[in-house]
Amino acid sequence: MFNISKIFNLFDEDNNFQDQNTESFIDYKTHPFYWISGFNKVIQHNYFFKKYMEKTFPLIENISKDNIDEVGDSMTHNRAWNYIINLDIKNEFHLECLKLKSDKKFIDNLDQSILFFENIEEYEKCYHLQQIKEKVNLSLEENSL
Repeated sequence: MFNISKIFNLFDEDNNFQDQNTESFIDYKTHPFYWISGFNKVIQHNYFFKKYMEKTFPLIENISKDNIDEVGDSMTHNRAWNYIINLDIKNEFHLECLKLKSDKKFIDNLDQSILFFENIEEYEKCYHLQQIKEKVNLSLEENSL
């Protein structure tokens, strides 16, 4: 049965969080699974995003399908970059999370993003993505043995 006084004591003016278990909560946005999943989701939805943009912006003068695709790719890969930049391949916990999320689709997404950043000559980003790709490939090889 619920103890109503405990519930209301959680919102005490002097101490908003008296429950000792609140220290175990983490911000999911600071977790490597969130970053990896966010990167993959953004890249995988690029096609649908560009199709949406084509339907949304057809009436704007002087804008071609190629321009829409270019803008869509730029928005997609830069947004995906904002997730994956947080992944540190020197951090053991991040590497363990990377191993658990390693699959062929992740490799494909990394390849797409590497190609995009190569084309606009942002080689630092390519290097970071390539390092991640090597770790993912290594993980996949270990799992196949």
